Formats: sequence, structure tokens, C-alpha cells
Amino acid sequence: MKIKKSELKKLIKEELEEIVGEDNSMFVRGAKGGGADEISVEKIRIAPDGSFKARLSSAALEKPIRVAGRLDDDSRAKLSQGGALAAAPMDPFGKEVMGLISKIKEPYGNDVPPSIQKLESDAMKAGNKEGFASSPVKTNIADYWNDTLRYHQKTGKKPDYSVISNFNALNTLLRKV
Repeated sequence: MKIKKSELKKLIKEELEEIVGEDNSMFVRGAKGGGADEISVEKIRIAPDGSFKARLSSAALEKPIRVAGRLDDDSRAKLSQGGALAAAPMDPFGKEVMGLISKIKEPYGNDVPPSIQKLESDAMKAGNKEGFASSPVKTNIADYWNDTLRYHQKTGKKPDYSVISNFNALNTLLRKV
């Protein structure tokens, strides 16, 4: 899925409006119009983790101001899916986690349970050791496992031994963070 320039501008505008709503004083410093003037984005850089830096200008501002913030998870996901945002760099810890998830998925072939698909998706968002410390992967590992067991109860098939052992290894690895 490609993201259009207009969609990217809309996402950025929504994020900036959210920030303006939270702390309007940040934008009116040096402004002559008391915050009622239209503010435009001259330049914006968005990092893979969703943090951004932008230069804003307005007719009421004497000179452009610099702002920084962080995109919410939904906006970051939209930009990543559209190819407008690079994936977070994967460190050795992230590669080890993804390797275990691949081993968990392997016995299923094309019929991977939704809980394991969600686990993989969340792990891709975390990317590195710092990301996993606060990610849903670490906090919800028991939920992923329980949902996988429910999937097997519904289908009437026992989970493969490699699924069980790799889930245990993943759980142990995530406790180290």
C-alpha cells in the first residue's frame, strides 16, 4: 500500500493539532496573532520510532520555530504500511525474538493462528531491546499463549512440540528485558 503525499500531510496535521490542543503555549510564543493564525509545516523529519522534528512558520511568527514530538502508534503504523517510514532497526535481541517467532510459526505453514500473527506484528513494531521492554510482546506474552491454546481447542489439534518449546524460550528471553 502506497501512501499519498496528501495522506501524509493529513496525518502530520492531525498530530500537530493534537499537540496544539495539549500545549498551545508552545506555538504562541513570539506570535502576534495570539495563536489564531494558521501554522504551516516547512520541514519535517520522522524517525522509525515515530519521533519527529518539524519547523513551523506563520505570518504571525517573527521566525520559524522548531518543535518535536512523537506520532501515536496508529499514525506510525499507517506511515510504515505506506512505505513512508522505515522500520525500526533490528538489534541482535530483536533478531533472536523474531527467530523464535519464526520457529513458532513454522509448523503451521499457511494456517498461522491470529494470536501468533498479532505476536509477530507487535514484535516487528518493537524492533530492538529497548522497544521490547515496554512493548505488548513482553506484557502480553501469556495472552498470546492462551489465545494460541484456545485456537487449538477450537480446531481440535494439539500444538506441535516446537510451538510449546519456542513459546517457553521466548517467554524466558523476554523476562531478561
